[in-house]
Amino acid sequence: MNLPKNLKQLRKARGLSQQGVAMRIEGLTRSKLSFYEQGIAEPPLCMCYKISVFYRVTLDELIK
Repeated sequence: MNLPKNLKQLRKARGLSQQGVAMRIEGLTRSKLSFYEQGIAEPPLCMCYKISVFYRVTLDELIK
């Protein structure tokens, strides 16, 4: 699973900071996003869904 890499790539491709993304997704904090991007923690499925909707990608694209 390349979720950490994909999260960081999607964010950077859109020119967003971790704080900027966290402010736009309910229930997400900058520190949680940082942990997800580093692979320290895995987001729950409901958060993966919120992130995929925010970036307008499928769950498959997000976690592939």
